[in-house]
Amino acid sequence: MKDEDKTKNQLIEELQELRRWVTKLEKAATDRDYAQEEWSVLFDAIESSVNAVLITNLEERIVYVNPAFLSMFEYREKSEVLGRSAADLFDAHEITKIADIKAVIDKAKGETEEFTVLRKDGTTLPVKASSSEVTDKDGNTIGRTASFVNITEHTLA
Repeated sequence: MKDEDKTKNQLIEELQELRRWVTKLEKAATDRDYAQEEWSVLFDAIESSVNAVLITNLEERIVYVNPAFLSMFEYREKSEVLGRSAADLFDAHEITKIADIKAVIDKAKGETEEFTVLRKDGTTLPVKASSSEVTDKDGNTIGRTASFVNITEHTLA
């Protein structure tokens, strides 16, 4: 009878351990679902933004653009710009201005400036660009983000 009780107790302990694991897995699944929903909302907001949005990595290579960016810069597909240097989007004389601004950017607040950008066909477009660093959860800089607004109407006034 003692062996039977021992086996029964072992089974009860194993069942309790399994229940703890199931509870942990259910919590992890709920957390994952919440995170996916949060990311989905953020992605949808950026994708539907009227402002052109660009994200670069630390090497200043383009890793993301939204549809408004494609429209403003007159590209048809994201693949036409992904992986390119962000500097390709600016007039040569603007590059020095951008380097000067990056040197004084307040990491917490970012920076907003007016620039002339190059469209796919080489024509220029005046924009107001807001830029800031992208940081990971530990505060490490992993890239930059910029949003652009066409200010052609503003410059004509």
